[in-house]
Amino acid sequence: MAHNKRFKEELSWDTWPLVGGETRLPYMLSAIPIPEEFRNSPRVFSISRDLFHVKVPFGFIAAAFDQMHKYPCHTYLCLTKRPNLVGKFINQYRRNTPNSWPPTLIIGASVPDNSKRKRIRDLQANTVLAHNRILSLEPMLGPVDLPDCLSDLHSPINGIICGCQRGPGRVIPEIAWLESLVQQCTDSNTPFFLKQWDFGKGVEMRPEYNGRTWSELPGVDNKETRLVVANDG
Repeated sequence: MAHNKRFKEELSWDTWPLVGGETRLPYMLSAIPIPEEFRNSPRVFSISRDLFHVKVPFGFIAAAFDQMHKYPCHTYLCLTKRPNLVGKFINQYRRNTPNSWPPTLIIGASVPDNSKRKRIRDLQANTVLAHNRILSLEPMLGPVDLPDCLSDLHSPINGIICGCQRGPGRVIPEIAWLESLVQQCTDSNTPFFLKQWDFGKGVEMRPEYNGRTWSELPGVDNKETRLVVANDG
């Protein structure tokens, strides 16, 4: 119960204002409450903490999944550093509820460089019921090779999010990492979202690369996508 209380206190709602008079899109920083005014209008919600952290209790995750089933008009994005724990949860969840995998949940693993590629295999193995799987290469700390998982027909990776590190002491990204990643996604027709990058003049948010911005996600209207992802814990 203490862990449950702590996570409820840490996770709260926020709404990010957009420029140009565009509709304000809320991002789901809490795994449970959905304000009434957002319940019937499609939005993209991002869960900013790791929902599958070892200290998050089963009941908290189950409540989040229940909400995703209750409001399927929304798209939900959940990133984790622990994709190996997802299968255990969903097996228990299916035993305790008639629900299964939420149809509009995009599940992703954090893979900052090739040393964490095992998370890709764990994601594929533990999310066989998922409609869309993505990888978050943020912060990108080195090159990441993806061809095998992008061509996997059984448990495909359906999208890539990328961003460089920010803050003091950050790893300066190499353009070759981005070039390789974009080429891999282009060759496999995989949606690609470039959140931020440093082209030598400091970190830019949603920068152009090769003459365009990259803001694609699987299963959503990519013309309207506005994404803020913070994956802690």
